[in-house]
Amino acid sequence: MAKILIVDDEPNMREMMEVMLKQAGHHPISCANATEALTCQSEEGVIDAAILDIWLGSESGLDLCDALRGNAPDLPVIFVSGGGGAMSMEITTALADLKGRNHFLYKPFKKEDLLEALDASF
Repeated sequence: MAKILIVDDEPNMREMMEVMLKQAGHHPISCANATEALTCQSEEGVIDAAILDIWLGSESGLDLCDALRGNAPDLPVIFVSGGGGAMSMEITTALADLKGRNHFLYKPFKKEDLLEALDASF
């Protein structure tokens, strides 16, 4: 059972991903913002992977990725986004590439796509 950190500012998306991961036998840890995520990382110990929304309201999942990897340099990261910010999806994807993302999923995505991306990240 892998501990998977989910960080998304949309409550429905967090809940959906949490259900998907639980059904697949994982232990999801759900957070609404970067501050919660960093607290969870320090309290939970080793996190096996992170699923980060790129646009977290006024925060950036890209910056959060740097902070999380500051504590765990090899942390697999899957970025998700449904758009937002002032950038196109192409630019958003390119920025995720620069952060060393393992996978990028466009919202909405299917359970199979999330689990496939997660499995490929380990």
